[in-house]
Amino acid sequence: MPVRSSRAVKVRVLALWLAAAPATAAGAAPFDHASPEKNRVEVEAGIVYGSPIYASHYRDDFGGSDAAIGRFLAAYYPDGLERQLLSSGRFKLVENRYDWTLNSQEQARKLAAAAKRP
Repeated sequence: MPVRSSRAVKVRVLALWLAAAPATAAGAAPFDHASPEKNRVEVEAGIVYGSPIYASHYRDDFGGSDAAIGRFLAAYYPDGLERQLLSSGRFKLVENRYDWTLNSQEQARKLAAAAKRP
Protein backbone atom coordinates (compact mmCIF):
# COMPACT_ATOMS: atom_id res chain seq x y z
CA MET A 1 0.00 0.00 0.00
CA PRO A 2 1.45 3.41 -0.93
CA VAL A 3 2.22 5.78 1.92
CA ARG A 4 0.20 8.98 1.76
CA SER A 5 1.35 12.31 3.05
CA SER A 6 -0.52 14.02 5.87
CA ARG A 7 -1.65 16.71 3.43
CA ALA A 8 -3.04 14.10 1.01
CA VAL A 9 -4.98 12.42 3.81
CA LYS A 10 -6.39 15.76 5.02
CA VAL A 11 -7.43 16.76 1.50
CA ARG A 12 -9.16 13.39 0.96
CA VAL A 13 -11.02 13.57 4.29
CA LEU A 14 -12.09 17.16 3.65
CA ALA A 15 -13.31 16.22 0.16
CA LEU A 16 -15.45 13.44 1.66
CA TRP A 17 -16.98 15.84 4.20
CA LEU A 18 -17.78 18.44 1.58
CA ALA A 19 -19.25 15.87 -0.81
CA ALA A 20 -21.59 14.54 1.86
CA ALA A 21 -22.41 17.73 3.76
CA PRO A 22 -25.52 19.81 3.11
CA ALA A 23 -25.21 23.44 2.08
CA THR A 24 -26.01 25.87 4.88
CA ALA A 25 -26.79 29.58 4.93
CA ALA A 26 -23.15 30.21 5.80
CA GLY A 27 -21.87 27.89 3.04
CA ALA A 28 -20.93 24.25 2.86
CA ALA A 29 -20.27 22.75 6.27
CA PRO A 30 -17.99 19.75 6.76
CA PHE A 31 -20.50 18.07 9.08
CA ASP A 32 -23.93 16.75 8.23
CA HIS A 33 -26.28 18.08 10.94
CA ALA A 34 -29.32 16.22 9.63
CA SER A 35 -28.39 12.71 10.74
CA PRO A 36 -27.18 11.35 14.08
CA GLU A 37 -25.17 8.80 12.06
CA LYS A 38 -23.02 11.58 10.54
CA ASN A 39 -20.42 13.97 11.91
CA ARG A 40 -21.89 16.73 14.05
CA VAL A 41 -21.24 19.21 16.85
CA GLU A 42 -23.55 19.35 19.87
CA VAL A 43 -22.61 22.66 21.44
CA GLU A 44 -24.79 22.42 24.56
CA ALA A 45 -23.48 18.94 25.38
CA GLY A 46 -19.89 19.83 24.46
CA ILE A 47 -19.61 16.79 22.19
CA VAL A 48 -18.18 16.50 18.70
CA TYR A 49 -19.20 13.34 16.86
CA GLY A 50 -16.79 12.48 14.09
CA SER A 51 -15.20 10.01 11.79
CA PRO A 52 -12.63 7.49 13.01
CA ILE A 53 -10.60 8.57 9.96
CA TYR A 54 -9.40 11.65 11.87
CA ALA A 55 -10.33 10.61 15.42
CA SER A 56 -8.17 7.47 15.46
CA HIS A 57 -6.89 6.09 12.12
CA TYR A 58 -5.01 9.26 11.08
CA ARG A 59 -5.17 11.09 14.43
CA ASP A 60 -1.51 12.18 14.36
CA ASP A 61 -2.00 13.73 10.89
CA PHE A 62 -4.64 16.01 12.42
CA GLY A 63 -2.53 17.11 15.39
CA GLY A 64 -2.70 14.09 17.70
CA SER A 65 -5.19 15.44 20.25
CA ASP A 66 -8.91 16.21 20.40
CA ALA A 67 -8.10 19.93 20.71
CA ALA A 68 -5.85 19.85 17.62
CA ILE A 69 -8.50 17.98 15.64
CA GLY A 70 -11.05 20.59 16.74
CA ARG A 71 -8.82 23.44 15.55
CA PHE A 72 -8.35 21.70 12.21
CA LEU A 73 -12.12 21.23 11.77
CA ALA A 74 -12.90 24.77 12.94
CA ALA A 75 -10.95 26.21 10.01
CA TYR A 76 -13.53 24.70 7.63
CA TYR A 77 -16.60 25.44 9.72
CA PRO A 78 -18.76 28.57 9.35
CA ASP A 79 -18.62 31.23 12.08
CA GLY A 80 -20.88 30.41 15.00
CA LEU A 81 -21.13 28.46 18.23
CA GLU A 82 -19.99 25.21 16.64
CA ARG A 83 -16.80 26.82 15.33
CA GLN A 84 -16.17 28.46 18.71
CA LEU A 85 -16.47 25.10 20.48
CA LEU A 86 -14.17 23.39 17.97
CA SER A 87 -11.60 26.17 18.30
CA SER A 88 -11.70 26.07 22.10
CA GLY A 89 -10.73 22.40 22.37
CA ARG A 90 -13.15 22.08 25.31
CA PHE A 91 -15.26 19.20 24.00
CA LYS A 92 -15.41 15.42 24.04
CA LEU A 93 -14.65 13.76 20.68
CA VAL A 94 -16.82 10.70 20.04
CA GLU A 95 -16.23 8.43 17.05
CA ASN A 96 -19.05 7.51 14.68
CA ARG A 97 -18.99 4.43 12.51
CA TYR A 98 -17.31 5.15 9.20
CA ASP A 99 -19.21 4.32 6.01
CA TRP A 100 -16.53 2.63 3.90
CA THR A 101 -18.87 2.62 0.86
CA LEU A 102 -18.00 6.31 0.50
CA ASN A 103 -14.66 5.12 -0.88
CA SER A 104 -16.16 2.75 -3.43
CA GLN A 105 -15.89 3.34 -7.17
CA GLU A 106 -19.61 2.62 -7.52
CA GLN A 107 -20.44 5.32 -4.98
CA ALA A 108 -18.12 7.76 -6.77
CA ARG A 109 -19.94 7.11 -10.06
CA LYS A 110 -23.34 7.66 -8.40
CA LEU A 111 -22.19 10.95 -6.83
CA ALA A 112 -20.72 12.12 -10.15
CA ALA A 113 -23.93 11.24 -12.01
CA ALA A 114 -26.07 13.01 -9.41
CA ALA A 115 -23.90 16.11 -9.65
CA LYS A 116 -24.44 16.28 -13.42
CA ARG A 117 -28.25 16.27 -13.12
CA PRO A 118 -29.97 19.66 -13.32
